[in-house]
Amino acid sequence: LEFQFASRWGYRVNTIPLSAPLLSFSQISHIKKIKKTSQLLQIASIMSGTYAAIPSKTPYSVNPSAPPIQATMVDVIAPASLSEGYSFEAFYRGVRFQVSVPPGGVIRGQQFRVPFNPPSNNSSAIAPMVDDEGTPLGRWKDGLCSCFKFGICHPSVLLACFCRDILLAQVLTRMRLDWWGVAASDDERRKTFKKVVYIVVVYWVIYIVIPTPHVFYGDNGVMTMVTPKPILTAIRNTVTLAFFLYSLIVLARARQAVRERYEISAKDTCPTGCEDICCSFWCSCCTVSQLSRQTTDYHRKQAMWCTDTGLPSLSPVMVV
Repeated sequence: LEFQFASRWGYRVNTIPLSAPLLSFSQISHIKKIKKTSQLLQIASIMSGTYAAIPSKTPYSVNPSAPPIQATMVDVIAPASLSEGYSFEAFYRGVRFQVSVPPGGVIRGQQFRVPFNPPSNNSSAIAPMVDDEGTPLGRWKDGLCSCFKFGICHPSVLLACFCRDILLAQVLTRMRLDWWGVAASDDERRKTFKKVVYIVVVYWVIYIVIPTPHVFYGDNGVMTMVTPKPILTAIRNTVTLAFFLYSLIVLARARQAVRERYEISAKDTCPTGCEDICCSFWCSCCTVSQLSRQTTDYHRKQAMWCTDTGLPSLSPVMVV
């Protein structure tokens, strides 16, 4: 057996053989009070017998051969075309930090890598169960019927009621999806809003130009039925059905993507994908409004009507 003494100041006394005489309680108490190297040398004079207790210092130092600690690097999507040296705010894991545009500048939608250097006094440095913008994970931010949370005239309400697919296009762009609701590259994502707008405009032009069967009364009071040509009626009905199916499928895909992004599980009573389809079919306006509120924070960001994301162009961006 061996006796080993180590102090909390990082000094160590080498092992002492069991054959050596044991120390008294007062001698041990005196040894515990020793702090400096010069004092440790006095141990030899306190002990009797053949002690070879040479004090040695075990420093707590960093291995010089170890690689230096690297700063965390994050990918940021430029919210606009910015010149070199311009600074704007971004979020990473719920923490707000400053981003400086690298040499050469960036164009809108360009992805570039920057070091993540949060402020030392940032109280949100530890933000468990939230996304990059502070949105809670694992649950919806609010209910399906909380459409009037920000007022009846809020764009997320009026667009959902009267231009549902325009609001859906903004949600798709925020989620980096294409016009089919599928994950897309940056180039395709930037075209999502325009493509959806073109689809909506084409649909409404066809719907308005091709008449439906209607009745009117002539000057003599005789009722007359006006029926368009069968081919025009078939075109109109086909376009209407196609547009309905397109809106249903894309909205269901967008809702599924939002659930996966925010780690929201579907109801246990619904088969896989059934909840997304049912909400998109029966409550499409409420669903797209909920997705709009889930994918941004309207308390901090102003809602816009006709931008591709429904947000100001220089808003803090979502970090990959």
